[in-house]
Amino acid sequence: MGNAGGKSYDGWYLVSLIERFEWEVALGAPELAPVWENYHLVKAETVAEAYDKALGLREYRGKHLTAIDGRKGRWILLGISELLPIYEPLEDGSEIMFTKHGQMTRDDAAGMTRTKGQIESEYEPEDKANRER
Repeated sequence: MGNAGGKSYDGWYLVSLIERFEWEVALGAPELAPVWENYHLVKAETVAEAYDKALGLREYRGKHLTAIDGRKGRWILLGISELLPIYEPLEDGSEIMFTKHGQMTRDDAAGMTRTKGQIESEYEPEDKANRER
């Protein structure tokens, strides 16, 4: 599904931002730190405007100290990994994102799916603190 020029149906774009926690005091280089990919909806007239607006969404994040595992640091926006026009009106059940996987056997394609229980297990209470950052 798509259209010429990558223009959204009604000005909505899905953007993926890559953020990394930067420690206030580094213990050594290169140091491992948490990385999140966060998806946001952006209303814009063009892809270029959506890109610029998306970069501004997390501008405040690096200004405030926070702590992870007792170590202080800041969430830093590294950049945008994906920007997709939404080609349908936003409503319950609208397609907002897609990935082309090429040619696959039925078994390989079915192997990409997960059960309800597998998905629910990702949202257990012990993981709640990590999601509420």
